[in-house]
Amino acid sequence: PGKDTSKEETSFPSGHSAGATAAAIAFGGEYPEHRAVALAAAGLVSVAQVPRCAHYLTDVAARVLIGAATGAATNLLFRSFRDTAAEENRSGAVVSVEGV
Repeated sequence: PGKDTSKEETSFPSGHSAGATAAAIAFGGEYPEHRAVALAAAGLVSVAQVPRCAHYLTDVAARVLIGAATGAATNLLFRSFRDTAAEENRSGAVVSVEGV
């Protein structure tokens, strides 16, 4: 155990699937009119991992879920930041992002 380097014994959740899904969900949060296209592209990236024998379907599914959670968390974080900045702006405070 642990010494076999063949893909059949060392498959790991797909980073391509996680990254593509997280990016698509975060992008879709900012540009909802393009959400369907972004998710379709992420789906193609994810599904392509199985026929090219890079990952098992369960590896892809696991990382799609992780990517979805990451993308959703990113949207919540940015939405919270925007809401805070908007509230400060309404209260008359100076909001600047220079030097960030």
